[in-house]
Amino acid sequence: MADAVQPVITVENEILDFLAALPTPDEIFAFKVSDAVAERIRYLRDGNRNGTLTTEEIAEFDEALRWEHFMRMLKGKVYEKTASK
Repeated sequence: MADAVQPVITVENEILDFLAALPTPDEIFAFKVSDAVAERIRYLRDGNRNGTLTTEEIAEFDEALRWEHFMRMLKGKVYEKTASK
């Protein structure tokens, strides 16, 4: 029997899974990526600073930064909507 293929854990996957669960505003404010993803981002950030990333890692890092920015913007919008009530 073949081993099951494990899905790649990425910032994108974690955020999409989180949002698909229809979180409350408080859950959105509290959201953080898993320790594994945070560790990967630290690795990519360090490699970016040191200039040691491969082309693929640079693309992965850029994508992670875009998703982090998306979550900051989402949290800001949710704050605006909930603070005005």
